[in-house]
Amino acid sequence: MVKILFQSYLANFFPWRPGTLAKNTFLVTGGMTLRAGLQFLLFICLARFLGIQEYGKFIAVLAVITFMVPLVGFGMPTLLLREVSMDRSRFAHQFGKSLIVTSFCAVLFLLIGFLVGDWLLPKEISRKIVFNVALAELFFWPIILLSGKPFQAIESFTYPIVFSSGLILLRLIGFGLMLVAVAHVSAESWSYFYLLATALAMICDMGMLFRKFGLPSLNFKGTFSVMREGFYFALSDASSRVNSEIDKVFLARFTNLRITGAYSAAYRFTDIIMLPINALIGASGARFFREGAKGMVNSSYYAKKLLPIPIIYSGLGGLLLFFGADFIPLLLGQGFISSIPMLKWLAILPLILMIRSFFSMVVIVGGRTRYNGIVFLAGAMSNVGLNFYLIPHFGWSGAVLSTIVVEVMMIFFLWLIIDFGSGASFKYERLLVDGD
Repeated sequence: MVKILFQSYLANFFPWRPGTLAKNTFLVTGGMTLRAGLQFLLFICLARFLGIQEYGKFIAVLAVITFMVPLVGFGMPTLLLREVSMDRSRFAHQFGKSLIVTSFCAVLFLLIGFLVGDWLLPKEISRKIVFNVALAELFFWPIILLSGKPFQAIESFTYPIVFSSGLILLRLIGFGLMLVAVAHVSAESWSYFYLLATALAMICDMGMLFRKFGLPSLNFKGTFSVMREGFYFALSDASSRVNSEIDKVFLARFTNLRITGAYSAAYRFTDIIMLPINALIGASGARFFREGAKGMVNSSYYAKKLLPIPIIYSGLGGLLLFFGADFIPLLLGQGFISSIPMLKWLAILPLILMIRSFFSMVVIVGGRTRYNGIVFLAGAMSNVGLNFYLIPHFGWSGAVLSTIVVEVMMIFFLWLIIDFGSGASFKYERLLVDGD
C-alpha cells in the first residue's frame, strides 16, 4: 500500500512522461552519439597517423566529391521517407524507382566527380585517391543513405543507427588493418580501405532492409516524373553540401594543404555539436511531413514547439567550442595548433545552422520545395563567389566569414517564405471556414 501511494506521489510530482518523439529523439541522439564517438576516434586516428599534410589531402578530395552526393540521390531519400511515412505498402514501388535513379546517377557522377576532382585539386593529390573516394561516396554511400529512410519513415530508428554506426566501425577496423598491412601510411593507402569498408557496409545494410521490408519492385515506369519531383530536394541538399564543403576546396586550391587540414579539423568539432540537432530533425521528419500535409501553418506551429531546447543547446554548444578550442593540440597533436583560432571563429555556427535547418524543414514540408531549392542554390552560388574573393585575400578567416554571411542570408529568405506561406495558408483556411 505504501509503495502504491509513493508511486502515485511520484507520478503527481513528475507528471511528464516522454512521448514517442522524445523517446525517438533520445534513441537517435544516443545512436548518433555512438556514431560520433566512433567517428571522433577515427578522426583522431587519421589526424595523428596521417599527419596534417596527408589528412589535408584526403579531406580536400572528400570535400570535392561529397557535394555531388545529393545529386546522385536526386532527392530520392526524402521522397522515399515521405511516401513510406504516408503508407508503408508504397515501399516496394518507391524504393525500386529510387534504386534505379540512384544507380543511373551514380555512374554519371562518378565520371563527373573524377574529372572535377582532377581539375580542381592540387596536382600533388593522386588520382587514385580521387577515384577511390568518388566510388565510395557517389555509388555506395547514396544506397546506404537510401536504405535507412524506410525505417525512419515508420519511426523505427534502431536499424538506421546500426547502419550509420556500423559504417564508421568498419572504417575503424579498416584503418587498423591498414596500420598492420601497409608500411607507409598515406592518404592514398587509406582511400583503398575507406572504399572497401563503405562497400561492405552497403551490402550488409541492403540485406537487413530487404529482410524487413521485402524486395523492391524494379519498374522504370514513372521514373522520370519522380526525378522531376526530386530535383528540388536534390538541389537543396547539393547546395547545402556546397555551402559546407566548398571552403575546404578553395583553401586547398588557394592556400596549402596544412591550412586545409587544420580548418577541416576545426570544422569537424562543429559537426559533432550539431549531431543532436540532426537527430531531432531526423526523429521528427515523418511527423513534419504529416503536419506539412495540412499546410504551412501547421508545420510552422510544430517547429515552434520543438525550437526552444535546440536554441539553448546550440548556444551552449557554441560556448563549449569557443572555450574548449585550446584543448585541440592535446587531442590531435601540436601540428593542429592552428585549429584553435579557427574553431573560436566557427563557434557561432551551431546556432546559425540549427535555425537554418528548422526553417528549411518547415518550408519543405509546407509544400514550398521549389523555393527552398532556389534559396539554397542562391546561397551556394554566393558562397562560391565570396570564397573565391575572400580566401585569396584573408585565408581561412575569409572562409569562415563567407559561411556565416551566406547562412544568415539564407535564414532571412527562408523566414520570408515561411511568413508569407503561413499568412497565405491562414487566409485560405479562413476563407473555407467563412464559405461554409
